[in-house]
Amino acid sequence: MATFQKERLEDRYIFNNGWGGLEQAHYTRIQNFIAQAKNDPKLAKGTDWFDEITRTSLTTDYFLSASGGSDKVIYNISGGYREQEGVVIGTDVKRLTLRANVEADINDWLRAGVNIAPSFVTNNSGNTDPNSNGYSAYNSVNASYWADPTAPVYDQFGNLTPSTFGLLSRQDFNGNPIPNGSGMYWTANPLARILKRKDQSKSNTFNIAAFVELTPIKNISYKTSAYVNYIDRNTFDYTPKFLPLDGLTPDITGRPNSSSSAGASNSVNFTLDNQLTYSNTLNDVHNIEATFVASLERRKAENVNINASNFIDEDFIFPSSGNSNPDNINNFTGGYGFDEINRISYLGRGSYNYDSKYYLSGSYRRDASSKFSAQSRWGDFYALSGAWRVSEEKFWEPLKNTISDLKIEGGYGITGNDAGIGNFASQGNINRTGYIFGGTQAAGYALVALPNNNLTWEESKEYNFGVDIGLFNKFSLEIDYYDITSDGFLGNTPIPTATGLGSIINNVGSIQNTGWEFNLTSRDLIKSDDFKYSFNANASFNKNKILNLSGDDEMFIGNAGNGTQFAVIRVGDPVGLFRGFKVLGFYSTEDLADPSVPKYPQAVVGSPKIFDGNGDGKIDFSQAEYVDLGDPNPDVTFGMRHNFAYKNFDLSVLVNGALGFDIYDQRSQQMHNLDGQFNVDRDVLTDRYRPGVPNDIIIPATGNLPNGAIIKAREETPLNSITIPTTKENTTRFWRSPNSYHIKPADYLWIKNITLGYNFDSKQLKNAAISAMRLYGSLQNPILFSKYKLGSPEVQKTTDNLVRGVNEGSYPNSVTFTLGLNITF
Repeated sequence: MATFQKERLEDRYIFNNGWGGLEQAHYTRIQNFIAQAKNDPKLAKGTDWFDEITRTSLTTDYFLSASGGSDKVIYNISGGYREQEGVVIGTDVKRLTLRANVEADINDWLRAGVNIAPSFVTNNSGNTDPNSNGYSAYNSVNASYWADPTAPVYDQFGNLTPSTFGLLSRQDFNGNPIPNGSGMYWTANPLARILKRKDQSKSNTFNIAAFVELTPIKNISYKTSAYVNYIDRNTFDYTPKFLPLDGLTPDITGRPNSSSSAGASNSVNFTLDNQLTYSNTLNDVHNIEATFVASLERRKAENVNINASNFIDEDFIFPSSGNSNPDNINNFTGGYGFDEINRISYLGRGSYNYDSKYYLSGSYRRDASSKFSAQSRWGDFYALSGAWRVSEEKFWEPLKNTISDLKIEGGYGITGNDAGIGNFASQGNINRTGYIFGGTQAAGYALVALPNNNLTWEESKEYNFGVDIGLFNKFSLEIDYYDITSDGFLGNTPIPTATGLGSIINNVGSIQNTGWEFNLTSRDLIKSDDFKYSFNANASFNKNKILNLSGDDEMFIGNAGNGTQFAVIRVGDPVGLFRGFKVLGFYSTEDLADPSVPKYPQAVVGSPKIFDGNGDGKIDFSQAEYVDLGDPNPDVTFGMRHNFAYKNFDLSVLVNGALGFDIYDQRSQQMHNLDGQFNVDRDVLTDRYRPGVPNDIIIPATGNLPNGAIIKAREETPLNSITIPTTKENTTRFWRSPNSYHIKPADYLWIKNITLGYNFDSKQLKNAAISAMRLYGSLQNPILFSKYKLGSPEVQKTTDNLVRGVNEGSYPNSVTFTLGLNITF
């Protein structure tokens, strides 16, 4: 980074025929650092912040189960404990799970069962990502990429430093941090942020399911099932005064005060199903089944939280009104919240097949959800399907040695969806806020979400057609085609800012998904006394298209961080296409002299050459110049599993991948920044444009540059050899904005798991109490082949399902090696 900073300042000197005083002082610091680093390998290496916050982690996993019973009663009891360190220091999860299951045939017409499954989890998240649903430059993982490598992790006494302020950071003539000037931004020390903050949650979950099934008369059964899910969760978060505030160039002396918060919540989800079933076979060929279901689901949740700051005693970290300065009412706050949802469903379903050749089934259901207003609460949904097993026909007998099975099937149905919105989304929302009356702060409330009484079910209408083929009694091939139209999909619709709000929850429009799915399975493709091999492979080809939108024909989505949006949903196009400035290359001297070449006033040789998106013959910084740049939707996704067995050894290999899609790399705003504000990827140093220097330039010594400087003569960087533009000030804005350079092809093939096991046979198990034993080792995520080199290609961090394929920086993927032993008694 020091080399890039040095070269950038030299180029700035050339562009401007001189420097300012702060730039001279910054250059002097860089000179001194480079001179010292030549004789100090540790200093030359600098701080690898990502290495400082990551580690090789250990996971231990124990599982024990017991089962047994009689012809009337069966039971299964199991328990497990998992202790998992995260690859980021300070993160870990501890989980204890228990399960007990009992089923009994009480008599010939009555069955009953109960399943109890509690779990207890403690999670330390390390506050690695304070903005988990969007981009944050200063979360610990992202900051570790761009932080000043000259900043120390620890001070001279071995204590963690509060920030990443270092030799290359912005500072005045006396070395004091300043928000503006020449040099890098800084933020909280990523390791200190993790270790000094407390961010813990504890949850206790109890799942209880029970059923009673009666068969009062032949062919008719009645089953009632109840399910209860109870979750009790406690959270605690503490931030010491020692740490700077979140953001870029915060006050490195720390935040104004320490703060902490604690929360407690619980939720109860209760489901009751009553099912009546008639099933019969007439004349050995007519198979009939009819089912009627009434279902009730009710979920209630409540939470309390308290927040404290401006502590009187900094050693007491828990939120307390007695430890918060009472001069400001916001120093100690609290709140109570509740959540509730109710659903009612009625379902009728019938099926018929004739002699296992001809199949017909249909269903009708009526659902109500409290997420919607009374006038829009109910939805009616139905489905109809049929199939013909051709291979059961007599005329197929001659072909069975080749095509051992053939089934043709198809159907149409409508399903409803109320997920993806809040439980009170149709009712609007108000939040507590503060107001100033007569110079005095007072509490009040403000509208933060508008009500929408017309909000209703998202409906998906699906046509499907499929063929199941069995070949040579060794292969099974499934081919399916589908056409799904989701009408009224749920999402945010932009509204005029005059309302004081930016959007409203709405039935946004319609999306169509069409595609083919293929699944090929082999059964003992190779089989001998010692060796076996089988496999499964699948592939999915999906295309989606926006059919209509409420309001305009296009909506811009995805916050780019510069006040614009990097994605669009538009009628007639796939969901979430990336948009921005299209970089055609870099301006040459000839381009700048040619009036027919659109350009912007700040353009110089080596500046990004931007496509004229609106065709007006000039380039400006408006979104009118944005064009479509990439598609986050894969053309095909695929997976494969290979299973090998040789004598007592077994090997399985799981592979998946995707082709024909792009990723928008949000981190490029920092990692390819040309203004010297962030640590950058190496290609910014090696592949950018630099102006030519015909002869050595002697920079005279000054008070801020006591040793002077020499800029050596060099050739201009050929434009056909660069991928990064010039660093000349006032020309780099395009590079920070959404543009085609930020969008990367992301095709990949990932070997997700390799497992090798050895099964001990009975001759090797001398202990008669052990009936089976297997030793195994596995590798998770061992090998990735991808065009995308900036992290995992399987990125999807945002909760907005319309914004896809965005790398906003997240918890790092890890390669995991597991060694295990399974013993059966």
